[in-house]
Amino acid sequence: MRKIEASCVKRAYVDGRVTIQRFLRAGLIQRLAVSRVPVLISQGVPPFGSLPHDVKLRTVSTRQYTGGWCGGNTR
Repeated sequence: MRKIEASCVKRAYVDGRVTIQRFLRAGLIQRLAVSRVPVLISQGVPPFGSLPHDVKLRTVSTRQYTGGWCGGNTR
């Protein structure tokens, strides 16, 4: 984080379950894009893990793609 702050970065793409959890716990996430795919994957992994407190979110937009998961429509 010190390197990011020192470089005056305004926006960063954060990926990876553990990395996202750490940024959320530190209160460093202002915008969060969550993708939901209507497929159950085995036992799954909680994407955000445990957090010390609730994180209030506001839905900005929602999109639904008609091609579905296997329809070849990626965006």
